[in-house]
Amino acid sequence: MKDENILVSGVIQYTMPIIKLTIGDIKPEFQDIVNESKKNFSLKFAEEYISNFEKALNLLGIPISDKKIIEIGFLDFYLKPNEFEISKKIEKELKDFSSKTLISVDPMTYGLLMMKREILKKYKITVVPVVDVILEKLRTRYITKISKKITLHEPCWYARWTDKITELNEIMEITCEKFIKSRYHGVLSVCCGALLGLTNPKMAIPAGKEALNILKLSGADIIVTACPICYVFFKKISDKLVIMDLSELLPQALGEK
Repeated sequence: MKDENILVSGVIQYTMPIIKLTIGDIKPEFQDIVNESKKNFSLKFAEEYISNFEKALNLLGIPISDKKIIEIGFLDFYLKPNEFEISKKIEKELKDFSSKTLISVDPMTYGLLMMKREILKKYKITVVPVVDVILEKLRTRYITKISKKITLHEPCWYARWTDKITELNEIMEITCEKFIKSRYHGVLSVCCGALLGLTNPKMAIPAGKEALNILKLSGADIIVTACPICYVFFKKISDKLVIMDLSELLPQALGEK
């Protein structure tokens, strides 16, 4: 039995295929989209995303377990609402760990796990968002700030539903020399549009382009996302804009070659 921090993200591999369908051959029925995503999901992007955060945490001296969990996603919560089933799945994943601290690297997984925090308590599982863990270390560390003008697209799950937007903006201010807040931020931040593919596919791309237009008004050289869903969708619908994710920015700011 061992006490370790475990990186967790389960939403990515399920939502990437949905985004693909959103900007491709749309099937308006929610269940049809989900069925397609089950057939076609890929873990490659999820693994790269987690790996980038792992690099940043290692550079900050935060010990991380070799074990990573990328199987707890929104399909479990929305299509399999049985709480006992989800609890047993989590327990099975974590049975070899006596102290279970899950560091959620994407905002939606953090939000979903917080919805089930009463269940998690039964298994002595603590969930913390990666922005909290990173910010604590960044506050006491010298950073060579990135010099380009950078703005941030604030993800809905941090800005509206888990109240982590202050921490996210402080990370940007510490790591970026010329950080420009978007005209609309916090609870007024504009959704990227990606998950509209589940309920109103025809609105997904127009909503995403409107969000990008608002971000462009900042005059920034780089638009940084803090959610893999926003990142992938923006990359697909933007032409000449430079899109980075927080997972890419942090290792760079910390001197990763």
